[in-house]
Amino acid sequence: MIAGAVLDTSAIIAFGRGSPDAMLLIDQYDMKAQALLVPMTAMAEALTRLTAPHEAERALYLLEIGVVIDDGLGRENVRSVATAGLEAKAETTLGAAHAAHAAQERSWKVLTGDRGHWATAHPDIDAVSWAP
Repeated sequence: MIAGAVLDTSAIIAFGRGSPDAMLLIDQYDMKAQALLVPMTAMAEALTRLTAPHEAERALYLLEIGVVIDDGLGRENVRSVATAGLEAKAETTLGAAHAAHAAQERSWKVLTGDRGHWATAHPDIDAVSWAP
């Protein structure tokens, strides 16, 4: 099995805003040649919250990193992503549901800046953060 992690919306936003800790964590995965999956729904959510053009460009740069896999929402996974959203234990977003589904399907962790959300909405997902 390939080792990797899934980025959620908060991780993409932190990378876009230039958070040194988030960037270092992502760089560590890159240096170890471990896959990072970016749910495109989470990317879209992040881009709507990154108001400075340079932040949006930095977030989109994630898709250029060699170990990054983009995961779209299509016929093959839309039902599973929706089910992950419906099974959430608290309010969630489409991006978080997509990240939860992708992590569960691969037995990967989620990289997040919002561990609290994962503890309440998706407690069955292993979420790791650079934030204390």
